[in-house]
Amino acid sequence: MSLILAKTYHLAGGIYDLMLSCLGNSRAAYEPIASNTASSSVIGAVRIVVQAANLDNIMGSKPSVIMRVQGRPETSTTVGKSKVPEQTLHSSYFLVYSLEEQIEFQVLKRYGFLDAGTAGKMMVSLKHLETEPTRMGREEGIFKSTNKGSKRKGSLLLDMFYYPILQVPTCSNTGIVTLRIGQAKGLLAEGTDIHSEKKHSKLMVVTRMDWTSQPIHKSHEAYDVDEPSWNCSFDFLCFDKSSTTIVMKIVSKRWNGTHVEYGHVSLALNELVQADRDELGWWPLSGFPNGRLQVTADWKPIELHQDNIYKE
Repeated sequence: MSLILAKTYHLAGGIYDLMLSCLGNSRAAYEPIASNTASSSVIGAVRIVVQAANLDNIMGSKPSVIMRVQGRPETSTTVGKSKVPEQTLHSSYFLVYSLEEQIEFQVLKRYGFLDAGTAGKMMVSLKHLETEPTRMGREEGIFKSTNKGSKRKGSLLLDMFYYPILQVPTCSNTGIVTLRIGQAKGLLAEGTDIHSEKKHSKLMVVTRMDWTSQPIHKSHEAYDVDEPSWNCSFDFLCFDKSSTTIVMKIVSKRWNGTHVEYGHVSLALNELVQADRDELGWWPLSGFPNGRLQVTADWKPIELHQDNIYKE
């Protein structure tokens, strides 16, 4: 079974699910969570388990639950699997930048594959996790606003676990990675018409966790094809540093919508994290003899063991 439970893509109200899935028969080694928040402020990760979703006076519905940190676009979704009670047992992870943040839960009525509207919402603060990092079996009410005020529509049964970044040296293989992408150089072959290339190229860096997974991050486009600069960063939660590979491809988006790969860098995460910073993070770019890509990574360990993660 997959290490991560019931991860799916979900379209809800036009909001694209940025929480990428870890699906398949093998044990996943990571949970990528793209973030545009200032990476230096990440303080930990939170895991939320929806044990059950119960709706009052609604027959035949298997509710789905959309979770997000308030103010962030990324979401995670779970779907009910039985009728009495609506058991879901779904585990989702979010990066934490402040314990003042709140988790927003939106519960949808669901019949078969169809969502039939919002049954209710609720907010749960992360503040209590500072003194109580493990909260299990908490029932929280679902409410819907009406012209006559707020009306209870059911409840969610939740577990919450907070994993702060460890401030002392540790051998933990689980942690949060901050990946920084600087610039590239040496992309043009000898004799290339640089003016023609600049006219037709928009360069971005697409990052994956391996060769076949969906991208966890796409940089903005750069127009300087000779030495493009992105200077971007993002964070992700990694379950197994020793078995994780980072694959970064420089892709050119042409005027006609086609994409051309300029080259790629494939690195073991351990190698990237332990790299000598005196080299300023320059790595050879496969496909170009003189090509280089500037990438650095910081490792922030947390105490989260794979054996403690819920499995289906």
